[in-house]
Amino acid sequence: MAPSKILDAVKGDRDARWAFLIALGIAAIVALLNYASFLTASDGLLLDAGNRASEPTAPKVVVVDPGTQDPAGNFELLERLAETARNLGAVRIGLYSANAPGALPESPSVPLTFGLAELGRVPSADDRIDYAAARIAAADHGISRRQTPSFASANGAIPSFETALAGRLAAKDYFVRMPREQNIPVVSLAQVLANDFHADDFEGMVMIVAPGRDLTEAHLSTPLSKDGARTPASLFSAYAVQSLLDRSEIYAATPWTAFAAILALTLAVAAAMTAFEPKRALAPVLFLGVLSALLAAYLALSFANLLLPITAMIVAIIMAAVGLLLFSEVRQDRRLAAILERAIAMAFGNSPYDAQTEPGRHLTEAAERIGLHHSLVLSVPHSGPASVLGAFRADQDDMPSERTLRLIAADRKDSATSIERPTDWNGEVHSALLSSDDPALVWLYSAPAEGKAPHPAEHAHNIAAAIRQTHEWRNDLSTGARRARRKRPIDAQLASAASLITARSDRIAAGLDGLETAAMIFHLGGFPVHANAQMEALARQAGLTPHGTNLLKTLTALSDFSADHLSELLSAIIRDGVEIRIPAKDFGGLQRILRVAPMLKGTHDIIILEAVDITEQNRLAQQRSAVGNFVDKQLRNDLEVIELGAEIGQASAGEGSHVKEIFFNLSETVQRAIGRLEEVADFLNDTGTSAANVCYPLDARKVVDEALEKVAPFAAEFDVSIETALPGISGFTMAEPKSLLATCEAMLRIVIADTPHGGRVKARLTEELDGTVIEVSGGFGIPFERLMAALDSRSEEVPEEYRALASGFKDVARWQGLSSYWSAVGQGLRFNVKMRRIG
Repeated sequence: MAPSKILDAVKGDRDARWAFLIALGIAAIVALLNYASFLTASDGLLLDAGNRASEPTAPKVVVVDPGTQDPAGNFELLERLAETARNLGAVRIGLYSANAPGALPESPSVPLTFGLAELGRVPSADDRIDYAAARIAAADHGISRRQTPSFASANGAIPSFETALAGRLAAKDYFVRMPREQNIPVVSLAQVLANDFHADDFEGMVMIVAPGRDLTEAHLSTPLSKDGARTPASLFSAYAVQSLLDRSEIYAATPWTAFAAILALTLAVAAAMTAFEPKRALAPVLFLGVLSALLAAYLALSFANLLLPITAMIVAIIMAAVGLLLFSEVRQDRRLAAILERAIAMAFGNSPYDAQTEPGRHLTEAAERIGLHHSLVLSVPHSGPASVLGAFRADQDDMPSERTLRLIAADRKDSATSIERPTDWNGEVHSALLSSDDPALVWLYSAPAEGKAPHPAEHAHNIAAAIRQTHEWRNDLSTGARRARRKRPIDAQLASAASLITARSDRIAAGLDGLETAAMIFHLGGFPVHANAQMEALARQAGLTPHGTNLLKTLTALSDFSADHLSELLSAIIRDGVEIRIPAKDFGGLQRILRVAPMLKGTHDIIILEAVDITEQNRLAQQRSAVGNFVDKQLRNDLEVIELGAEIGQASAGEGSHVKEIFFNLSETVQRAIGRLEEVADFLNDTGTSAANVCYPLDARKVVDEALEKVAPFAAEFDVSIETALPGISGFTMAEPKSLLATCEAMLRIVIADTPHGGRVKARLTEELDGTVIEVSGGFGIPFERLMAALDSRSEEVPEEYRALASGFKDVARWQGLSSYWSAVGQGLRFNVKMRRIG
């Protein structure tokens, strides 16, 4: 991944930013510890392992054992050695000496380098004779593996013995390569002087003569001899010269290089721990990280002659992985704590149950309901007397002794425990610990010894167990238990919250399944959230799988509307936030109304679908209407006959006759009775409507088109033309299609019937901002009072169209719409109906 992409990812992810900062901080800390040499002890051990396993090279150094002789202090012997060395092909001879020798050849056959143990006044060097410091750098934790290119002397810096022999000054202190398989020849001085070798056997090689008998040669602990100081100093110098000549000396990484390597690994760890779940990624990240660090160190050592801070790198990997895991756990604990707080608020805030004061009232009522003989709910504080919270056929005198109550309160078992029988109690006496807090809640009750299953004692035990469990969860999560909560892991607290919420959810789900109404909850996205048992059964009757459907598919299956119409309808109700009711198909011989209601609350946006069974309501409404109309018709006929007789009798009686006054009073009484019937008829018309006759969104233009089509033959019979003004697209008008169709048809028929032959009637449908308006106008016109009387009258003498229009106007009012009418002789009729719309 490119650095720019990494930076973009870090900028866009808060967790990634924190991981980057943690990795950077850990890398800086570990780099400082490494710079202070706190983490370098084991680097040498790893270096030695890699050093010993490195590939050997052709020998470029030979070590000469002088035996009992000392060429450095014997002029003649030194000349012979130089001559022989030249013949054998050696390019330089190195000798050890305490001080600069006094007598030396003026021009030796082979250049000589004297390693001086004492760095006093060092003689000046020339082309053939050189002087160097025969010293070894301080050991690293007891192991000699490092050498210094030069040392300080009275004459200034003087090269080390190895630097002078190799003729190459290292950049800084370096580690000597000492492969286990490296060949460093060791021969005796006698063999060299005797010329026991072929010419050119030492071609191009540097010859190091070990110290003579007058100098004690040091023995060192090196990577080749860790178990003791068994490596001669001259052999160590030979390995050092070999390294310099091969240019394979090893340098320790600079502080910045070390920091870069450490930072790269910690960032890699951070990326891995951020990309995957930290707990699962910890072991693989540690394994792969350590493996990568070892591989990188080996490659750097083998090909770049660079010693990386391997210990610091491994420590950084472990610290970064563990640190990021801890950081993730802290962040997760905080997120879980926030979830826990919401769970507590949900569990407590949405529950009307008071855990401390209401058990007495609930259990007292439950005792009588489930058939217990006696019940006593007690509050038992840790110190102080117990008190009664609720009693059924019991009183305070029935309380056990304080000692017994303390024993019950100390009992942690959920099961009921038999106790001694209080006076005047019958049946089996039990006790149950509802809460072990302070004060403890104890329930004493007695149940019949025998009875039909389920036994009252079983009911009581289940009730006590549910309350006890609820108390434990509540007390575990309550604000007063914060100190105890801090001592418990967050997952244990969440388990309690989840158990409490799950228990409440199960009870709520069971309650929803007990409703007669079929209900289903959908997310705003259309997928189902929950369906009760009635809706699942209804969905199966409609050929749906409740958990494999969606809102549009469900509505299409349950109603007679098309999917396109429903899709537009759902868009409109979601946009306007209103609910609708539409008739459902008949399933199982039952009539239902579908209620679709959006509840838009941000992230908790849901849509509720209810299927309300209105079969019984419709039946009762139809019966009420039929009975009322029958009674109205019969009474109205009888009263009209009586009224007619009273009018005849009044007319036949003489003026001033007492009988005429009686007939007059009788006629007024009959008219008042007929008025009462009119009021009852209005009430029946308002309440006797079918429950299915509700308003729901529909296309008003289709209804108007159908009404125009139905009255077309009637208009042709009267030679009347109809001028229409209809919009191309109509919104969703809130109405009931059959009633609206009848109303439109009635308006058109009334105006057509009042229009002269060859006349014209206007029908207009207008979509306004706040509703849909249907207007029908035309005709010659009648007095407005006659129009009002015709619409208000219930008499069968009034044309059917007027009665239908009056009924339609009342339906419009129930749809929360408005209706108006106007008429004048010679100026025509005009009817207006305005209805709500949602799109």
